[in-house]
Amino acid sequence: MTVSSKGELIFLTKHPVNNIDERIKRPLKSILSGSIHMSKYERKKPEVDVAGKMKEIEGNITCIKNEPTKGSPRLNECFMALVNILQVLPDKTLTFVAEHYFMKLNLRKRQSTVIMLDAYGSLTSQKSQEIVGKMIFLRTKLDPDLIVQYMIHVVGAHDPPHPIILKSMEDICFHPEKYPASLYVGILYDRVMLALGATARKLYDSGEIERAKNITSKINELVGFHDPWLYRQKRSIQTEIEEEDYDKKHVILLESLGNAAIDHSYEYIVSHINATNSPWIKRAGVHALRKYDSEMAAQEILKISYRDDSEEVRHEATLIYQAHPRYRYCNH
Repeated sequence: MTVSSKGELIFLTKHPVNNIDERIKRPLKSILSGSIHMSKYERKKPEVDVAGKMKEIEGNITCIKNEPTKGSPRLNECFMALVNILQVLPDKTLTFVAEHYFMKLNLRKRQSTVIMLDAYGSLTSQKSQEIVGKMIFLRTKLDPDLIVQYMIHVVGAHDPPHPIILKSMEDICFHPEKYPASLYVGILYDRVMLALGATARKLYDSGEIERAKNITSKINELVGFHDPWLYRQKRSIQTEIEEEDYDKKHVILLESLGNAAIDHSYEYIVSHINATNSPWIKRAGVHALRKYDSEMAAQEILKISYRDDSEEVRHEATLIYQAHPRYRYCNH
Protein backbone atom coordinates (compact mmCIF):
# COMPACT_ATOMS: atom_id res chain seq x y z
CA MET A 1 0.00 0.00 0.00
CA THR A 2 1.30 3.46 -0.81
CA VAL A 3 0.16 6.85 0.41
CA SER A 4 1.02 10.17 -1.17
CA SER A 5 0.22 13.71 -0.18
CA LYS A 6 0.80 16.99 -1.95
CA GLY A 7 0.34 20.51 -0.63
CA GLU A 8 0.97 24.02 -1.85
CA LEU A 9 1.65 27.27 0.00
CA ILE A 10 0.50 30.39 -1.82
CA PHE A 11 1.64 33.86 -0.78
CA LEU A 12 -1.35 36.18 -0.58
CA THR A 13 -0.30 39.35 1.24
CA LYS A 14 1.77 40.66 4.11
CA HIS A 15 0.99 42.86 7.10
CA PRO A 16 3.48 44.67 9.33
CA VAL A 17 3.27 43.50 12.94
CA ASN A 18 4.59 45.59 15.78
CA ASN A 19 5.22 44.95 19.45
CA ILE A 20 5.67 41.18 19.16
CA ASP A 21 6.63 39.36 22.32
CA GLU A 22 10.41 38.62 22.14
CA ARG A 23 9.77 34.99 23.04
CA ILE A 24 7.76 34.28 19.88
CA LYS A 25 9.68 36.33 17.33
CA ARG A 26 10.92 34.47 14.25
CA PRO A 27 14.66 33.84 14.72
CA LEU A 28 16.79 35.75 12.25
CA LYS A 29 19.96 33.69 12.72
CA SER A 30 20.80 30.00 12.58
CA ILE A 31 17.68 29.13 10.60
CA LEU A 32 17.82 25.51 9.47
CA SER A 33 16.19 23.99 6.43
CA GLY A 34 15.72 20.41 5.40
CA SER A 35 13.69 18.01 3.34
CA ILE A 36 10.93 15.70 4.50
CA HIS A 37 11.29 13.61 1.35
CA MET A 38 11.94 9.94 1.98
CA SER A 39 13.11 8.10 -1.12
CA LYS A 40 13.28 4.60 0.35
CA TYR A 41 11.82 2.93 3.39
CA GLU A 42 13.42 -0.31 4.52
CA ARG A 43 11.14 -2.42 6.64
CA LYS A 44 12.63 -3.84 9.83
CA LYS A 45 13.35 -7.52 9.31
CA PRO A 46 12.42 -10.19 11.87
CA GLU A 47 15.00 -12.43 13.53
CA VAL A 48 15.77 -15.66 11.68
CA ASP A 49 17.24 -19.08 12.38
CA VAL A 50 20.82 -18.36 11.29
CA ALA A 51 21.92 -21.99 11.19
CA GLY A 52 18.89 -22.93 9.12
CA LYS A 53 19.41 -20.10 6.67
CA MET A 54 23.09 -20.97 6.30
CA LYS A 55 22.08 -24.50 5.28
CA GLU A 56 19.61 -23.13 2.73
CA ILE A 57 22.31 -20.84 1.36
CA GLU A 58 24.79 -23.70 1.07
CA GLY A 59 22.18 -25.82 -0.67
CA ASN A 60 21.49 -23.18 -3.30
CA ILE A 61 25.19 -22.54 -3.88
CA THR A 62 25.74 -26.27 -4.37
CA CYS A 63 22.85 -26.33 -6.80
CA ILE A 64 24.42 -23.48 -8.81
CA LYS A 65 27.79 -25.23 -8.89
CA ASN A 66 26.28 -28.46 -10.17
CA GLU A 67 24.45 -26.86 -13.08
CA PRO A 68 26.06 -26.40 -16.54
CA THR A 69 28.31 -23.31 -16.74
CA LYS A 70 26.39 -22.10 -19.82
CA GLY A 71 23.25 -21.81 -17.72
CA SER A 72 19.98 -23.65 -17.19
CA PRO A 73 16.51 -22.94 -15.77
CA ARG A 74 17.52 -24.71 -12.58
CA LEU A 75 20.57 -22.47 -12.18
CA ASN A 76 18.39 -19.36 -12.33
CA GLU A 77 15.94 -20.82 -9.83
CA CYS A 78 18.69 -21.58 -7.33
CA PHE A 79 20.30 -18.18 -7.72
CA MET A 80 17.01 -16.33 -7.22
CA ALA A 81 16.28 -18.51 -4.19
CA LEU A 82 19.68 -17.48 -2.81
CA VAL A 83 18.93 -13.79 -3.38
CA ASN A 84 15.49 -14.15 -1.79
CA ILE A 85 17.06 -15.64 1.35
CA LEU A 86 19.52 -12.75 1.63
CA GLN A 87 16.73 -10.21 1.22
CA VAL A 88 14.95 -11.36 4.39
CA LEU A 89 18.06 -11.53 6.56
CA PRO A 90 18.46 -8.87 9.27
CA ASP A 91 21.49 -6.62 8.82
CA LYS A 92 23.49 -8.40 11.51
CA THR A 93 22.94 -11.79 9.89
CA LEU A 94 23.60 -10.38 6.41
CA THR A 95 26.96 -9.16 7.70
CA PHE A 96 27.70 -12.51 9.33
CA VAL A 97 27.02 -14.39 6.07
CA ALA A 98 29.22 -11.97 4.13
CA GLU A 99 32.08 -12.37 6.58
CA HIS A 100 31.91 -16.13 6.13
CA TYR A 101 31.98 -16.06 2.31
CA PHE A 102 34.11 -12.97 1.68
CA MET A 103 36.63 -13.11 4.51
CA LYS A 104 36.93 -16.66 5.83
CA LEU A 105 36.59 -19.11 2.93
CA ASN A 106 39.84 -20.42 1.46
CA LEU A 107 40.77 -20.37 -2.21
CA ARG A 108 39.48 -23.91 -2.75
CA LYS A 109 35.97 -22.55 -2.29
CA ARG A 110 36.56 -19.58 -4.56
CA GLN A 111 33.49 -20.31 -6.68
CA SER A 112 31.26 -19.98 -3.61
CA THR A 113 32.69 -16.53 -2.91
CA VAL A 114 32.04 -15.37 -6.48
CA ILE A 115 28.48 -16.70 -6.43
CA MET A 116 27.79 -14.95 -3.13
CA LEU A 117 29.28 -11.70 -4.42
CA ASP A 118 26.89 -11.81 -7.38
CA ALA A 119 24.02 -12.45 -4.97
CA TYR A 120 24.95 -9.45 -2.82
CA GLY A 121 25.35 -7.38 -5.99
CA SER A 122 21.80 -8.30 -6.96
CA LEU A 123 20.37 -6.94 -3.70
CA THR A 124 21.25 -3.28 -4.49
CA SER A 125 20.33 -2.16 -0.95
CA GLN A 126 22.53 0.38 0.82
CA LYS A 127 23.41 -2.16 3.52
CA SER A 128 24.44 -4.87 1.06
CA GLN A 129 26.59 -2.36 -0.85
CA GLU A 130 28.13 -1.09 2.37
CA ILE A 131 29.07 -4.66 3.29
CA VAL A 132 30.63 -5.28 -0.13
CA GLY A 133 32.43 -1.94 0.06
CA LYS A 134 34.03 -2.72 3.40
CA MET A 135 34.83 -6.39 2.79
CA ILE A 136 35.85 -6.30 -0.88
CA PHE A 137 37.02 -2.74 -1.63
CA LEU A 138 38.57 -1.81 1.73
CA ARG A 139 40.28 -5.07 2.61
CA THR A 140 44.02 -4.89 3.30
CA LYS A 141 44.94 -7.02 0.30
CA LEU A 142 42.58 -6.30 -2.58
CA ASP A 143 41.38 -9.14 -4.76
CA PRO A 144 41.27 -7.72 -8.32
CA ASP A 145 39.14 -10.56 -9.67
CA LEU A 146 36.37 -9.91 -7.16
CA ILE A 147 36.41 -6.17 -7.87
CA VAL A 148 36.22 -6.83 -11.62
CA GLN A 149 33.31 -9.20 -11.02
CA TYR A 150 31.44 -6.59 -9.00
CA MET A 151 31.79 -3.98 -11.74
CA ILE A 152 29.04 -5.87 -13.60
CA HIS A 153 26.63 -4.89 -10.84
CA VAL A 154 27.87 -1.29 -10.67
CA VAL A 155 27.20 -0.83 -14.38
CA GLY A 156 23.88 -2.68 -14.33
CA ALA A 157 22.41 -0.85 -11.33
CA HIS A 158 20.00 2.04 -11.79
CA ASP A 159 21.61 4.19 -9.08
CA PRO A 160 25.23 5.13 -8.35
CA PRO A 161 27.14 2.75 -6.07
CA HIS A 162 27.63 3.21 -2.33
CA PRO A 163 30.08 6.02 -1.42
CA ILE A 164 32.64 3.51 -0.16
CA ILE A 165 32.64 1.70 -3.51
CA LEU A 166 32.65 4.92 -5.54
CA LYS A 167 35.58 6.35 -3.55
CA SER A 168 37.55 3.13 -4.07
CA MET A 169 36.82 3.18 -7.80
CA GLU A 170 38.10 6.76 -8.03
CA ASP A 171 41.23 5.86 -6.09
CA ILE A 172 41.98 2.90 -8.36
CA CYS A 173 41.63 5.11 -11.45
CA PHE A 174 43.14 8.39 -10.26
CA HIS A 175 45.45 7.48 -7.37
CA PRO A 176 47.39 4.34 -8.33
CA GLU A 177 50.11 5.32 -5.85
CA LYS A 178 47.80 4.04 -3.11
CA TYR A 179 48.03 0.46 -4.40
CA PRO A 180 50.79 -1.99 -5.31
CA ALA A 181 51.84 -2.03 -8.98
CA SER A 182 50.84 -5.71 -9.19
CA LEU A 183 47.18 -4.66 -8.92
CA TYR A 184 47.41 -3.02 -12.36
CA VAL A 185 48.89 -5.96 -14.25
CA GLY A 186 45.57 -7.43 -15.39
CA ILE A 187 42.27 -5.90 -16.48
CA LEU A 188 41.30 -4.28 -13.16
CA TYR A 189 42.09 -0.68 -14.19
CA ASP A 190 40.31 -1.01 -17.54
CA ARG A 191 37.11 -2.44 -16.08
CA VAL A 192 36.95 0.02 -13.19
CA MET A 193 37.62 3.00 -15.49
CA LEU A 194 34.84 1.93 -17.86
CA ALA A 195 32.46 1.42 -14.93
CA LEU A 196 33.45 4.80 -13.48
CA GLY A 197 32.32 6.51 -16.69
CA ALA A 198 28.96 4.75 -16.44
CA THR A 199 28.77 5.76 -12.77
CA ALA A 200 29.39 9.39 -13.67
CA ARG A 201 26.32 9.21 -15.93
CA LYS A 202 24.24 7.77 -13.09
CA LEU A 203 25.42 10.54 -10.77
CA TYR A 204 24.56 13.16 -13.39
CA ASP A 205 21.09 11.72 -13.97
CA SER A 206 20.40 11.53 -10.23
CA GLY A 207 21.17 15.23 -9.77
CA GLU A 208 24.77 14.97 -8.53
CA ILE A 209 25.99 16.95 -11.52
CA GLU A 210 29.11 18.48 -9.98
CA ARG A 211 30.28 15.13 -8.63
CA ALA A 212 29.80 13.59 -12.07
CA LYS A 213 31.65 16.40 -13.82
CA ASN A 214 34.46 16.20 -11.28
CA ILE A 215 35.02 12.58 -12.29
CA THR A 216 34.86 13.20 -16.03
CA SER A 217 37.09 16.28 -15.70
CA LYS A 218 39.81 14.02 -14.35
CA ILE A 219 39.30 11.59 -17.22
CA ASN A 220 39.44 14.54 -19.65
CA GLU A 221 42.83 15.45 -18.20
CA LEU A 222 44.10 11.89 -18.58
CA VAL A 223 43.07 11.56 -22.23
CA GLY A 224 43.91 15.17 -23.15
CA PHE A 225 43.34 16.83 -26.51
CA HIS A 226 44.83 15.07 -29.52
CA ASP A 227 47.87 16.95 -30.84
CA PRO A 228 48.77 15.64 -34.32
CA TRP A 229 52.36 16.91 -34.21
CA LEU A 230 53.05 15.57 -30.72
CA TYR A 231 51.39 12.28 -31.65
CA ARG A 232 53.70 11.82 -34.66
CA GLN A 233 56.75 12.63 -32.54
CA LYS A 234 55.82 10.02 -29.92
CA ARG A 235 54.88 7.44 -32.54
CA SER A 236 58.22 7.73 -34.27
CA ILE A 237 60.14 6.49 -31.21
CA GLN A 238 57.63 4.03 -29.73
CA THR A 239 58.21 0.30 -29.86
CA GLU A 240 55.40 -1.98 -30.99
CA ILE A 241 54.53 -2.78 -27.37
CA GLU A 242 54.57 0.91 -26.43
CA GLU A 243 52.28 1.72 -29.35
CA GLU A 244 49.80 -0.91 -28.22
CA ASP A 245 49.89 0.32 -24.60
CA TYR A 246 49.37 3.93 -25.73
CA ASP A 247 46.44 3.01 -27.96
CA LYS A 248 44.81 0.79 -25.33
CA LYS A 249 45.04 3.49 -22.65
CA HIS A 250 43.36 6.05 -24.89
CA VAL A 251 40.70 3.60 -26.05
CA ILE A 252 39.68 2.85 -22.45
CA LEU A 253 39.61 6.55 -21.50
CA LEU A 254 37.54 7.51 -24.55
CA GLU A 255 35.09 4.67 -23.97
CA SER A 256 34.74 5.76 -20.34
CA LEU A 257 33.91 9.31 -21.45
CA GLY A 258 31.44 7.83 -23.90
CA ASN A 259 29.75 5.92 -21.08
CA ALA A 260 29.34 9.19 -19.18
CA ALA A 261 28.34 11.27 -22.25
CA ILE A 262 28.67 14.60 -20.45
CA ASP A 263 28.87 17.67 -22.67
CA HIS A 264 32.19 19.05 -21.42
CA SER A 265 33.97 15.91 -22.69
CA TYR A 266 32.65 16.18 -26.24
CA GLU A 267 35.52 18.22 -27.71
CA TYR A 268 38.09 15.93 -26.08
CA ILE A 269 36.51 12.93 -27.79
CA VAL A 270 36.18 14.61 -31.19
CA SER A 271 39.81 15.72 -31.14
CA HIS A 272 40.90 12.07 -31.12
CA ILE A 273 38.85 11.25 -34.22
CA ASN A 274 41.64 12.80 -36.22
CA ALA A 275 43.16 11.51 -39.47
CA THR A 276 46.59 11.32 -37.82
CA ASN A 277 45.45 9.05 -35.01
CA SER A 278 45.50 5.24 -34.97
CA PRO A 279 42.39 3.46 -36.35
CA TRP A 280 41.82 1.76 -32.99
CA ILE A 281 41.65 5.08 -31.14
CA LYS A 282 39.49 6.69 -33.84
CA ARG A 283 37.01 3.80 -33.68
CA ALA A 284 36.83 4.21 -29.89
CA GLY A 285 36.22 7.94 -30.33
CA VAL A 286 33.39 7.34 -32.77
CA HIS A 287 31.86 4.74 -30.46
CA ALA A 288 32.14 7.18 -27.54
CA LEU A 289 29.84 9.61 -29.38
CA ARG A 290 26.97 7.12 -29.56
CA LYS A 291 25.23 8.47 -26.42
CA TYR A 292 25.54 12.13 -27.34
CA ASP A 293 22.00 12.82 -28.48
CA SER A 294 22.61 15.93 -30.55
CA GLU A 295 22.59 16.87 -34.21
CA MET A 296 26.19 18.01 -33.89
CA ALA A 297 27.32 14.57 -32.71
CA ALA A 298 25.31 12.86 -35.45
CA GLN A 299 26.91 15.03 -38.12
CA GLU A 300 30.38 14.34 -36.75
CA ILE A 301 29.76 10.59 -36.91
CA LEU A 302 28.32 10.91 -40.42
CA LYS A 303 31.35 12.88 -41.60
CA ILE A 304 33.72 10.20 -40.35
CA SER A 305 31.64 7.49 -42.03
CA TYR A 306 32.62 8.71 -45.48
CA ARG A 307 35.75 10.81 -44.99
CA ASP A 308 38.10 8.78 -42.82
CA ASP A 309 40.98 7.06 -44.58
CA SER A 310 40.49 3.80 -42.65
CA GLU A 311 37.84 1.38 -43.90
CA GLU A 312 37.43 -0.03 -40.38
CA VAL A 313 36.76 3.42 -38.94
CA ARG A 314 34.30 4.28 -41.72
CA HIS A 315 32.43 1.02 -41.13
CA GLU A 316 32.28 1.64 -37.36
CA ALA A 317 31.02 5.18 -37.94
CA THR A 318 28.35 3.97 -40.36
CA LEU A 319 26.99 1.48 -37.82
CA ILE A 320 27.03 4.06 -35.02
CA TYR A 321 25.30 6.65 -37.20
CA GLN A 322 22.56 4.21 -38.24
CA ALA A 323 21.83 3.51 -34.56
CA HIS A 324 21.94 7.19 -33.56
CA PRO A 325 18.59 8.81 -32.63
CA ARG A 326 19.33 11.67 -35.08
CA TYR A 327 19.98 9.28 -37.96
CA ARG A 328 18.67 10.27 -41.37
CA TYR A 329 19.06 8.04 -44.38
CA CYS A 330 21.54 9.29 -46.93
CA ASN A 331 23.23 7.65 -49.91
CA HIS A 332 26.92 8.36 -50.08
